Amino acid sequence: MKSRKYLFIILIMIVCFISFFLLIKGEAKSDSYKITSIKTAYNILSTIEEEDEIMIPLYSNTKKSDVIQSSKISKCMLCDKDEENVFKLKLKAIKEGDNILSISGEEFYEYDYYFTFVTNFNDEIVSNIDKVYLKLELAEKEIKMMIGSLSYYKVLSYSDDYNFMDLVCLKAIVNEIDENKSIVGVVMGLRNNTDKELNINNISLLDINLKTSLSEIKVIEDVPNSTDNISTLLGYEYDYLYLNDINSLDIKISSQDTKYLLIPLKKVGEISTNRFGLKIDYNYQGKDKSYYIDDFLYFKSNQKFKKENFDIITYENNWS
Repeated sequence: MKSRKYLFIILIMIVCFISFFLLIKGEAKSDSYKITSIKTAYNILSTIEEEDEIMIPLYSNTKKSDVIQSSKISKCMLCDKDEENVFKLKLKAIKEGDNILSISGEEFYEYDYYFTFVTNFNDEIVSNIDKVYLKLELAEKEIKMMIGSLSYYKVLSYSDDYNFMDLVCLKAIVNEIDENKSIVGVVMGLRNNTDKELNINNISLLDINLKTSLSEIKVIEDVPNSTDNISTLLGYEYDYLYLNDINSLDIKISSQDTKYLLIPLKKVGEISTNRFGLKIDYNYQGKDKSYYIDDFLYFKSNQKFKKENFDIITYENNWS
């Protein structure tokens, strides 16, 4: 009986020792870690006086790494691969997010990086980077991760004259393509508030991944539902991929009149997007004017990701 009792005690001690060892091992820092990102279309439209902010999620396979310590990061920037186009950033905070990615059975934890742009602008700029990188400089290394695309617009004002035109309707036509929700068109209602005719010359989308198909824009009477099929609305089979198109429009809106436009969109980039701004170029009594519509979230993404969608990079850890 005593031998059984001693055996039982020994087994309990072994179990406790193993549990303690595993706990210590789990809490100990790793010699290396992996990070990745979800490729996202980052779109910014603002006036030159505004301070711009951006939040970029990164995903780490450990909760103990130097890259999630803001004190370890000395410099930050957004850039293209060759760093010919660079926007300096100031890191404001790093916060643990709610999402956990599972990639090939390995968990990656979300960390949200909050930045402000530190570049000052004296004039309008347009910068489109189809593959934009987040670069973080730490004491003993730099981290450079491709995070998606960037469309950055700084303008003097959102409109040459707000009294000329009103936006009375804006909604997306969202269809499913390759099992993912995709914006295939935009419905826009424009009202002419002047006593003269307005001539719409161009409507452009402020996202490098999509283009407006000017030759297929239709003036419509009734506003469709967001989930209506784009081919049904156009009356023919719609091709989502971009082809060569015309460069200008000639849509006239009479004085005090409102017109509703169905604007088909074409995919030209690799990144799916669910928010973007728009620019309307028009002519009033021989003078060219512009009207900007700020970026707008049209729907919450349900994009499905596969392992090949992620670039996973391993770095040495300097956690302390």
